[in-house]
Amino acid sequence: MKKLLLFSGSGVGNIIQSTPCIKALFSLDYEIDVVTWFIPETAEPSISILTAMDEVKTVFNLSTDLPFLELYKYDKICFLKISPPEAVISYFNIREYKSFVIIKYPENGSVNEVEMNMILAKELGYEGETPDTFCPYEEVDLPSFDFIFVTQGNPNPFWDIKKWPYFVQFSEELIKKGYSVSVVDNYDRLVYLSLIHISEPTRPLYISYAVFCL
Repeated sequence: MKKLLLFSGSGVGNIIQSTPCIKALFSLDYEIDVVTWFIPETAEPSISILTAMDEVKTVFNLSTDLPFLELYKYDKICFLKISPPEAVISYFNIREYKSFVIIKYPENGSVNEVEMNMILAKELGYEGETPDTFCPYEEVDLPSFDFIFVTQGNPNPFWDIKKWPYFVQFSEELIKKGYSVSVVDNYDRLVYLSLIHISEPTRPLYISYAVFCL
């Protein structure tokens, strides 16, 4: 099996939205190791997502493991859009390896992050549909509350790649289950909310929740 080293993002949302690409790459007969760096508040859930994937062999921490990786052993070295900074690439001379895959990703806001990541898989020969995202979970009973509010995410254009176009369907399913849903803002804002604010609610000073319950 060919060996592929994938440099991924750091936050829970970045990890979740990289999982379809990882699945697609695995289907191309790659043995996949992932290098990421961890935000302290989200390290445990981020690691748990990657280590729970059958498609991932090893997870490396950028801060502690990268200097010891034998990069020459990999058939492909790839970076996703949300990846370590240019300084990392330059410091370890990663571009000097013939296995380094150069991908030109679109600008933020032009495509969802899942599809942004899938550009890499397609570049390496994947031709199927975009696989589903992966996230291990436990079923729990929801607490009782009067309303579920759906509201606008962070207006910062940096988060445009997190746009998730299914909040209408999400709200409809909640209503079918008997919940009262209140939309705060207009229809366009409802359609283009950001999944990151649900999956990574650990930075409330920087981003707002997309869905919160009362």
